[in-house]
Amino acid sequence: MTGLMFLFPFACGFIGFFTNWFALRMMFRPVQEIRIFGVFKWQGIVPKGLPTFAKLVANVVENELIQMDDIANAVDIEKILKDNKVAIHTAIEKVYIDNKYRIPEKYQALINEETLKTFQDNVFEHMLLEAPKALSLFMEHGQEKVGIRNYIFDRLLSFEPDIMEKLVYSIAGREIRFIVWYGGIFGGILGFLQYALYLSQAASWVLPVVGGIVGLATNYLALVMLWLPAEPKRVLGFALQGAIPSRKQELLENIQEFIANDFLVLAELITLMIDQVNEDIINQTFDYHINTAIPRNIPQASLILTQAVSLQQKDVVRRWVGKEVLNAMPLVKHKVSQYVDSNFNVLAIMRSKKQTSTDEFLDFLKQMLASEQAIIIAMGGILGALIGGAQVLFI
Repeated sequence: MTGLMFLFPFACGFIGFFTNWFALRMMFRPVQEIRIFGVFKWQGIVPKGLPTFAKLVANVVENELIQMDDIANAVDIEKILKDNKVAIHTAIEKVYIDNKYRIPEKYQALINEETLKTFQDNVFEHMLLEAPKALSLFMEHGQEKVGIRNYIFDRLLSFEPDIMEKLVYSIAGREIRFIVWYGGIFGGILGFLQYALYLSQAASWVLPVVGGIVGLATNYLALVMLWLPAEPKRVLGFALQGAIPSRKQELLENIQEFIANDFLVLAELITLMIDQVNEDIINQTFDYHINTAIPRNIPQASLILTQAVSLQQKDVVRRWVGKEVLNAMPLVKHKVSQYVDSNFNVLAIMRSKKQTSTDEFLDFLKQMLASEQAIIIAMGGILGALIGGAQVLFI
């Protein structure tokens, strides 16, 4: 009889543990749809709704973790230009040498080593003045055409369907384990009730009924205790709070680390943005510099250009500049990718932000865990009843 006193709690604890574990497995597995007994179809809740969950994660990343402005703020454009001043001067000289035949003869005589050096310096100062605006426009255009949200969404869908399981377990694995072990502990406590009913000579059908109740109750309570109470409450001298709300800051750090290490490849994002730079953008930029920026920043150069270059010649120069820029794009992407890989730390950018929160990510977890909550709880009851029925055979 003493052995039975421990058998019942052990059996009910196993019911609670197993049903909670199985319920969580149902959320992520099977990855592909299968048929049960050739009749019922089942696919893991999360793989089945992968586009929806991927969209939620993408929203979280862009709304709460990192935006284009954060990336732009991490770029010290003035330092980059100054570090490459010699290369910029060399490039200007090369452009002049390759195209000096285009310059009218009456102006060629005015160009010597000293005037070329002055022109290089003026262009460099012009670049320093215009670089912040250029960077801002590039980021705005990249956000419009690519965007962090769309980039993360597409990357998530490009992975195997089990990527969401890895994401959730890497971020909230402690809470997931809590669900499983709590089911076992609570089930074990209910096992003493089952034992009391057995001693009272209750009918054998009581065992599967209690087993079903254990499965239902443990699954339900474990899901509830993940979230409630949302704020700390003192009960019998203990501070109680939902497992997930109690670890908001740790969860934020976990998701930041996971996104930085596995999803947001900044060099790839930037090169995708560079791919969106087309001939129209280049022409607009050319017109802005010729008509507005150069007259403002280098008035003397603007005067010479106005006198030396006719409207027709300006169109020729615009087309030539556009062609040269587009031809240089592969090299630009390579250089930018190398620079971003060497100098940018996505995790550091995210953690340097102020007033970040986990509210939207917590909403994502809640929607995911509650998306098929009734099925998960019901399955706990069914499995609990089956295991409870099996107890009858061993007593």
